[in-house]
Amino acid sequence: MTKENIDIYLNKPGTKVKKYKFKQFKPIRRKLNVPCITITEAGFSFNRFCKPYFQRKPYTLIYLDNNQSAIAIMPIQEQAEDVYKVNSYNKTNPFVPCAGFIRKHLKPYLNKGSFRMIPIWDDKNKMFILDLKGK
Repeated sequence: MTKENIDIYLNKPGTKVKKYKFKQFKPIRRKLNVPCITITEAGFSFNRFCKPYFQRKPYTLIYLDNNQSAIAIMPIQEQAEDVYKVNSYNKTNPFVPCAGFIRKHLKPYLNKGSFRMIPIWDDKNKMFILDLKGK
């Protein structure tokens, strides 16, 4: 028996011997050293590389472009009527709970569960842009 292949012989009374060849499965772990946003049914979760964009900005505005299948998320400092509060923006990685927005606009994209995307940072408008066409 080798580390890569495990041969198992199964012999039940009255049956022929079966031979299985299993290969070891090694999990794929990708570490992203760039800003990354995970979209879940509960909202947007930002990795640690997004954290500098949220300094002293505990709210976000969310924009949707249906024609281009894109979302823009703008961290802001001021509280207004149509903003989403950022949870844990100064302690851990930022998370924007917006389950209603996700259910209404992104449900088809979540048919296989949550997914990660690498956003584009628009420095002029100070917002993350997620292009959903590639998803």
